[in-house]
Amino acid sequence: MALSESSMIAIVVLVLAMILSQAAAVYKPTSSGGPLMHTMTKKSFQDMKCKGMYEKTLFSKLEGVCEGCHRLYQDLDIPTLCRSRCFNNPYFFSCLDALLMKDEQENYENMIEYIGGWKRK
Repeated sequence: MALSESSMIAIVVLVLAMILSQAAAVYKPTSSGGPLMHTMTKKSFQDMKCKGMYEKTLFSKLEGVCEGCHRLYQDLDIPTLCRSRCFNNPYFFSCLDALLMKDEQENYENMIEYIGGWKRK
């Protein structure tokens, strides 16, 4: 039995809604802090060799991308790779893409520039 065009469209919309819902749940930080929640401290900032200005809110947003990516892929190397060079690396931007946040890339680039002390080329 062949599906009508409207039935196929409904199925595609349903599947996309499920994917977006799952991506949003993966990105959402746990309220209890959970085992993945990295403590955002000035020491963490310095340990990552960030050379810009420490801003806890921006640092937490960048860290949230790495945590969301870790939850999505369940790979223990992702948090370290995502945070390397103070978030200024291809892994971080791949995580943005995987979390369906590519449209916010410029905002994240600005955050990375501010806390990392990087200059755009």
